[in-house]
Amino acid sequence: MGDEPISEPITELIPRWAEAANRGDAEAAYRIAECALTREGMRDANAAEAWLRRAAQLGDVPMQWRLAQLATRHSARVAIERQRAAIEAEWGRVEDVVVDPGSFPLVAVNGDEYFPTQAFRVHVAGEPDEAVTAALANAQHRMFLVGDDGTEYADIDEVLDADYSPNYVSDPEPQPDGGWSIWLDCKGEAYPLMAGTLLRILVGELRSAGVTAARIRGERRKRDAH
Repeated sequence: MGDEPISEPITELIPRWAEAANRGDAEAAYRIAECALTREGMRDANAAEAWLRRAAQLGDVPMQWRLAQLATRHSARVAIERQRAAIEAEWGRVEDVVVDPGSFPLVAVNGDEYFPTQAFRVHVAGEPDEAVTAALANAQHRMFLVGDDGTEYADIDEVLDADYSPNYVSDPEPQPDGGWSIWLDCKGEAYPLMAGTLLRILVGELRSAGVTAARIRGERRKRDAH
């Protein structure tokens, strides 16, 4: 079961998906959660949350990121939980680059049960400092080419095919407590799949630059949008 188009009536598929999910199929659980969040006449927030959790229990790392994105259609509370879980699943046991679960955080601006926004700003530190800045400069150019679905496009012409890509990516900014910050203008929208790719770009560039004791975390300044 994958992302192929659905041709059969949803009401006939739900029981089969539920059976498959109970046998351990994360994709089936995801699809039920998606229906419970997005299908007219089928919306059920409690059922959606239950199936989101079931898919999370069964799914691999890419599934954790898909669930974080889907959960932005449910509530800030669940979306925040799911993105933090995705970061932990991907980098929780990595030692050379520490990625804090609060990186590029989803933010509850109107209460936990409303849709979230996202703070596309992170603090990056490591040694030597000049290698960190070199890594961030390389990452900056690549970040412009990431679409809302997490795809990193080859060039500026290709990224135009995305539904959305960052309006702006800042130069690295030195911070008073050490390290550097970098931020993106994404108009306050929530794009966990994009955030996951941005973090992979940062991790990859820090490794390529030979940075040691590298750490990525959410920026402490209260400046979530530009």
